[in-house]
Amino acid sequence: MREVPMGILAPEENSALARLREVIATGQPLAPAHVGFGVAFVEAEPRRSAARMPARMAVDETGAVDLAGLLVLADSVLATAIMTALPEGWAVSTVTMHLQSHALRVEDDDLLAVADVTHVDGQSGASEGVVRTAGGTVVASMSTRCVLHPGEALRPMPGLTSLPAVGSDVRRPWLENIAVVEGTPESGLVTAKALASWGNAASRVQGGALALVAERALHEIWAGRGLDRDATYDLHLTYLAGVVCDGHEISGRAQLLHAGRSLAVARADVLDEGRSKLLAQASRYHKAR
Repeated sequence: MREVPMGILAPEENSALARLREVIATGQPLAPAHVGFGVAFVEAEPRRSAARMPARMAVDETGAVDLAGLLVLADSVLATAIMTALPEGWAVSTVTMHLQSHALRVEDDDLLAVADVTHVDGQSGASEGVVRTAGGTVVASMSTRCVLHPGEALRPMPGLTSLPAVGSDVRRPWLENIAVVEGTPESGLVTAKALASWGNAASRVQGGALALVAERALHEIWAGRGLDRDATYDLHLTYLAGVVCDGHEISGRAQLLHAGRSLAVARADVLDEGRSKLLAQASRYHKAR
């Protein structure tokens, strides 16, 4: 297996970093999913990436943060931070991601995600970061590990439109692509289309968007148990394979594993033509009953 040559790179040595800075300067999105979810990069340094997103993408009518709405933003900055540490000709694929939400209610404003590289070796890279409100309050913590492989990082996608206006009053518009098939206190089943607007630069469903399908299946369990509000949350994701953005249907299914006085645990996967593409396990901490 080829291994990536190590060392902190000067900006001129890194095409991904240069591309990310170009995106920031021009205001153009990197991928279709960034258009659909309102993700706009605002900072690019060696081993660091930052992006903003309108709060309406992840905040419901009561001001409660919906973790599913943060996943595209989180995956975007965690992966691009690692890309800024790689030499020409190398790209990344996400293997695992972990998010912790902190049960906060926020005002309508931009959310800012910042990620820093914590480790890069010859075969993989890791990064971690936080999502904050405009006022600096931490909404979620996050981390990832990506495998490194030959490829073009942050390849240009000509023709992408500019990002939607932050002032729009449409909340969580991605819900329109989620259909609930079953929702009980023990299980959840949802479907979604593998839309081009949910895609990355390789025309695969963006990692955060794919995780969103699993999270919405898990949500059906939490809602059925009255745990969809005001509970802290851990979500662990493992990516198995990509999903082509050609409009076909994929599904997310979830199953309760444990329900205690103050802790509920469930698992979920995303299926594409019967094959698992992503595995998730979630822990929900709540006031003892």
